[in-house]
Amino acid sequence: MYAQLPRPTIFAHRGASVHAPENTLSAFQLGLQQGADAIELDAKLSADGVVVVIHDATVDRTTDGNGAVKKLSLEAIKELDAGSFFDHAFHGERIPTLGEVFEAIGKLTFINIELTNYTSPYDALPEKVAEQVIKHNLQERVLFSSFNPSILCRIHRLLPSVPIGLLAFSGKLVAGLCSLPLSGSAPQFRRCYPWAG
Repeated sequence: MYAQLPRPTIFAHRGASVHAPENTLSAFQLGLQQGADAIELDAKLSADGVVVVIHDATVDRTTDGNGAVKKLSLEAIKELDAGSFFDHAFHGERIPTLGEVFEAIGKLTFINIELTNYTSPYDALPEKVAEQVIKHNLQERVLFSSFNPSILCRIHRLLPSVPIGLLAFSGKLVAGLCSLPLSGSAPQFRRCYPWAG
């Protein structure tokens, strides 16, 4: 499906995050209603190894709780209000699992999954994400991105036909990373993104 996306492609970053609480089902559904070509989301693991969709390493900024995502169980994460920080109209919005996002919009759009386990780069996030992609049969509807090239290499070995994108800051080191060869059974999406801040 990646090859059929329009150029340029409009990704709803963390969903329609200007109009709804980021990385929630409401934000993803609104992004599609507003006409986005695709959705971008952030994935990391809960303490009990479930892939949850949240950007920050902690729940402090976007929920009524506190603590590191990797130290909270899914049950604890699901008790948090992830909508009221944005607007009281979204009171009771929950942090979704990747599986819940796939069930809600996986067959409706293309999804860029940023692997954001930057504080726990050796955890099982690539394997757990790959399991969910296979379970929901979405290999043709996703791409993986990360600032960590080793994480991309790990998931590329698991799902070599799925496009990957290296996120990066500008500089000579970035140019070197972007030139690293990758192997796979299908053409790969490979691009370094200059980051303004």
